[in-house]
Amino acid sequence: MKNQAIPVAEDQALAPGGRGGSLRDRLLSGLLAGVAGGVLFGLLAAPANWAVHLAASALLGLLFGWAMGNSVRSAGAGFVWGEAFGLLWWLVGPLTLLPLLRREGLIWSTDDAPVLVPQLLGAMAAFGVVLGYGYYWLARWLGSRGQGAEAGEQRAGAGDPSGPWPAPAAHAIAPR
Repeated sequence: MKNQAIPVAEDQALAPGGRGGSLRDRLLSGLLAGVAGGVLFGLLAAPANWAVHLAASALLGLLFGWAMGNSVRSAGAGFVWGEAFGLLWWLVGPLTLLPLLRREGLIWSTDDAPVLVPQLLGAMAAFGVVLGYGYYWLARWLGSRGQGAEAGEQRAGAGDPSGPWPAPAAHAIAPR
């Protein structure tokens, strides 16, 4: 079994570099990355109620992991999907839901938009980037741990060039 690659079963593969991770891993990665992005965005925006802000960030992270998890297969894809998700929730949150909850009406005018541009930058740059990158690396880490100690020991002993991370390209290159 010297220098022989051990194939990873598709049901154990991880979204970044595989065919999709378990729902539990995707949700946990989204939750943790969402809270991290929410903390950074909260430090920049100083929300009135931190508990509500962090709860919303956690829910958005869960939604990201559930909806976008299979699309985030690289750090670059995490960046792009995180930015898009931040933009979407800036449109849905401060421009739509919050004004409706306050019974103020929608803030969809060009007069009101410049006031909310700092929130847009925060939602995309702080929340979106941290959510996307954080999700990618957490999902990757959780997926490598989820394969079990036994599989990890076999992989490490087999001379697999991908190391502890599942990488289909490395399996194609490995000597047989």
